[in-house]
Amino acid sequence: MTIRSDTHQAAIEPGVNPAVVASLDGLERAVIEDMRTGVVLSDDTGVVTYANAESARIFQVARDDLVGRRIAELLPLTLSEPEAATDPHGQAQATGATREVRLKLREGADLWVEVVARQLSNGPQSHVLTTVCDITERRDIDFALKRIVFDQAPYGLLLIDGDGVIMSSNEPLNRIFGYQPGEVQGKNVEMLVPARFREGHFAQRSAFATSPLARSMGKGRDVTGRRKDGREVPVEIGLSPFMTSAGRMICAYVVDITERERVERKLREANAKLEEFANAVAHDLRSPLRGIANLIDFIVEDFGESAPRPAIRNLDRMRDRVQNAESMIADLLSYARANQESAKFETIDLAAVVEEVFAAEPASPGLHFETKLTSEPFEGARSPLWTVLRNLVSNAVKHHDRKDIHVVVKSRNQGDFVAIDVCDDGPGIPEAAQSRVFRLFQTLSGPDKKGSGLGLALTQRLVSSHGGRIELISFDGRRGCTFRVWWPRFIRSDLDE
Repeated sequence: MTIRSDTHQAAIEPGVNPAVVASLDGLERAVIEDMRTGVVLSDDTGVVTYANAESARIFQVARDDLVGRRIAELLPLTLSEPEAATDPHGQAQATGATREVRLKLREGADLWVEVVARQLSNGPQSHVLTTVCDITERRDIDFALKRIVFDQAPYGLLLIDGDGVIMSSNEPLNRIFGYQPGEVQGKNVEMLVPARFREGHFAQRSAFATSPLARSMGKGRDVTGRRKDGREVPVEIGLSPFMTSAGRMICAYVVDITERERVERKLREANAKLEEFANAVAHDLRSPLRGIANLIDFIVEDFGESAPRPAIRNLDRMRDRVQNAESMIADLLSYARANQESAKFETIDLAAVVEEVFAAEPASPGLHFETKLTSEPFEGARSPLWTVLRNLVSNAVKHHDRKDIHVVVKSRNQGDFVAIDVCDDGPGIPEAAQSRVFRLFQTLSGPDKKGSGLGLALTQRLVSSHGGRIELISFDGRRGCTFRVWWPRFIRSDLDE
């Protein structure tokens, strides 16, 4: 005799006389008696001829009271599979299939058991060996997990069977599609799909059934749902198949992306308009500016050294104004395209970057640079960081009011960022004017200072588009100001492409 035991079932191989079970001695009887699975033997009329101790515990009946009762009284066919077949004596056909049965005990409590019935035969005699495993605790845990994971999830969830019928939905899902609780249950999932897409959705669902792998939908293309009121809603969907005793099921994760689509559309429109404006300005202004510059050159050539000195000074001032306007156009284009260029990521040695920035500034006797860098090298986009520091250092030098100029660049690691300070000992920026220094075409310098008013706006745009932030620190009555930049030390998928 061979006995097999696990947490779900035990079975005695066909061809062994079942009567032996009731008279087992020694090790074999001890094994069956000590099993954590109930073992019930019934004859071909459905009458119990043997039950082990675990069976008595499960049915909450004395063992002597179990023997002689009909198996159908113990295991009424309130099975999880409604098509469960029975023999003429009311017991489940011994197919070896696993079924879940809910028992009503005397005290009124529910008990869930997992049942497996196997046919045993020995010549003309036929018996059924039924193994019964108490799964109440497991189902309670499953139910608690469902409440936590399914009902309380912050996103929409659908349970769909293999035929596309909605078995359950949570509150966020009902809210997305405008239905009341339970209203979609028992309906086909195509009810949530616009009519023009239903045929294609049915084909896709059928294809998914042949290769049911977890996957997401909506990436790279729109997925549209249909609300109860007929309005359509953009969604992202994830599909996770899993097996149950009732067959294959699919859990669909649904996220309403309406607000995100609106924000992204407005951002795309704003960027497109800005670039269109910048390109129009560049095209419409560069040609007349070049014409003015050419006219200035012609006048200087025509008059030569005989031109009056005041006229020469005015022509030089005109040339400076033209160059300033051309610089403004270039800055405007840079601002419009600040977050559109693909960044190259590499290890950034901030000391090397700052050294290059200092080298790019024209040397003068009174210009002094200093560094106090304590940050470590990090991965990131080097080119936009160089532009940011170049603009800040150039701004500090350009708007200084003395011949002796001191600029200090400091850095330190601060959480996920490297904090970079660009400090100068210039006149500072009045607190009343600080709220507009990062706006387009804003300059606080006098008329004798060159500047387009776009440098700090471009700097802020570059910093923001790479996941950082910038702050101005300057106080009335004190000289100097500090621009502090928080630049990310780690590459993030939501900020960097």
